[in-house]
Amino acid sequence: MYQSGKQALRFARQSGMVVLVLLAGAMSWAQQQQRPPAVPLVTHDPYFSVWSMADKLTDENTKHWTGAQQPIAGLVRIDGVVYRFMGATPRDVPAMQQISLTVKATSTNYVFESAGVRLSVSFFTPAFPQDLAILSRPVTYLSWDATTLDGKSHQVAVCLDIDPRIAVNSADQPVVWGRSRAAGLKVLNVGSQDQRPLNRSGDDLRIDWGYFHLAVPEKEEATLVAAPRALQVFAKSGTLPDADDMEMPRSAHGGAAHLAVLVPGNVAAGQTVSRHVLLSYTEGYAIEYLNRKLKPYWQRDGQSTEDMLAVAEQQYESL
Repeated sequence: MYQSGKQALRFARQSGMVVLVLLAGAMSWAQQQQRPPAVPLVTHDPYFSVWSMADKLTDENTKHWTGAQQPIAGLVRIDGVVYRFMGATPRDVPAMQQISLTVKATSTNYVFESAGVRLSVSFFTPAFPQDLAILSRPVTYLSWDATTLDGKSHQVAVCLDIDPRIAVNSADQPVVWGRSRAAGLKVLNVGSQDQRPLNRSGDDLRIDWGYFHLAVPEKEEATLVAAPRALQVFAKSGTLPDADDMEMPRSAHGGAAHLAVLVPGNVAAGQTVSRHVLLSYTEGYAIEYLNRKLKPYWQRDGQSTEDMLAVAEQQYESL
């Protein structure tokens, strides 16, 4: 019986090891294969909520969680050749090869490679439940790192383009746009002409009051413009339109301006160039409670949009 007991114990240990190995292998495989039904990009609240609903970030345009189009497009120009890394347009521009996608608690991270350059793109929303001030702040950081893969230096320029549909319920609503500044930031803004906060309820709705903000650190030495077809101009020439288009209001279907930023950079061999921008949406009123329209929590002390963006930029590295 003693010998049988030792054999049984040995078998149990070996079986347990096999089970652990199988479980570890299954978890590793699952992690490698993971792709959620919709990939979170901007996840602040039901209104400020942008997702990728495709296997690759370049397969489709980004969308609101309801499925409505809210395109955020990204192109990168490497040594004069243009590639897409976000969005499905322009269709005649080839997509970078997507190497990986990782979704974490507060960030979504993509890695792309083409033409001897690795581009790591991250959407980071600091949704820390222990800090209500930061949790309520309507800011998502979009950052990218460019690294050489072939031991050579490369000229790399990134262009981001925000469709004005991000600020309205439907593409036929007229919008207005403009510029502003915050401490250390240059800002482009877009919002509906008809500001009617909390004017209706339902599920298949997008926010159409308040303003979307594309904030870019002044140290990035970036070029900003509010103009239609900015993405197409960059794809063709590597530049942006010379001036803002001020013919407004117009609807997204009627040629309204897009918010675009061009960030140049030279990536030397063995080095990484890092850049980031802030995506934000602010509204005067966020909820109606007991027949009272209430402001967002981040405005509890009367903080302005410019001050909020400035603080968000100041805290970027620590966050």
